Amino acid sequence: RGMQAGKEAWPRDQFVLVVVDLVAAGQGEEFCAWLRSQVNPHGRFVLLGVEPGKTESWLRALSAGADDLLLKPYEVMAVQVRLATVERQIEHKRKWQRKIDGLNLLAQQQVAIAALGHLALSEDFPTLMESAGWSIIQLLGVDLWILLELSEDGQSLKPVAGFGWRADYLCSTIPRPTDKFLSGRG
Repeated sequence: RGMQAGKEAWPRDQFVLVVVDLVAAGQGEEFCAWLRSQVNPHGRFVLLGVEPGKTESWLRALSAGADDLLLKPYEVMAVQVRLATVERQIEHKRKWQRKIDGLNLLAQQQVAIAALGHLALSEDFPTLMESAGWSIIQLLGVDLWILLELSEDGQSLKPVAGFGWRADYLCSTIPRPTDKFLSGRG
């Protein structure tokens, strides 16, 4: 179908694996370079079909952005093995990205905990509650939080503060904290 068809399909179908087989000289390298310039939050792996024995062409293709090469004429078994290898690499990359995301979340939580500790020492309860609430919603991904107080008889709990999607149900709501707190500089 050609390079233009691939460019037109990209915005609606951001594939994780792209196999490029463009016959015209240099089009494969050009398309690989174009693919690398496109944002894809899921990452991508680019396999480029190449003619055997053309080392200079292979080097240009890899430099342009291909992740690996697939020799022409294609053999079914070779393509299956290559695709299984690509699948393992993509899964490995996703696994590491999940670990990185988890570490980033932990770092954000540590900053929030440190900021809350600082606020707790200042004895500024309203600001502490405001910041704690937004930390809970932002870092833990919850939609609602409620601070409950045990009644004097110890038999029931009553809402004291909170906010979220059911804020109208709560006895009080707390406004959004300052950007200073959310950025970890509070």
